Amino acid sequence: KYEPEKYDKAKEMFDLEKQERQMSSRYRQAKSDADRLATKQKLKNLLGRLFDARLEAQRSEVAELEERLAEVKKDIARRENSKDKIIDRHLADLTGEEDELSW
Repeated sequence: KYEPEKYDKAKEMFDLEKQERQMSSRYRQAKSDADRLATKQKLKNLLGRLFDARLEAQRSEVAELEERLAEVKKDIARRENSKDKIIDRHLADLTGEEDELSW
């Protein structure tokens, strides 16, 4: 399913990673110490933004996983409570017996 917010965050991270590569290349190609120092500071700031973006993505992933885990735990509890009914229905299917609850 398309989630615009996720797309925007992924694009932002992709753009930051692209800038990271470009800036590190600029640093290696700098002719003077002053250029290297200025580029290094910009690169450090950029890396801070990239780090924060990755951390946010990981937090978002954890939240989604926790939500999914809660759903699975709920399903397990519901199935545990309905164990006998589920087994009886499946047994009826396998043996060709008519389910007493069927239409």
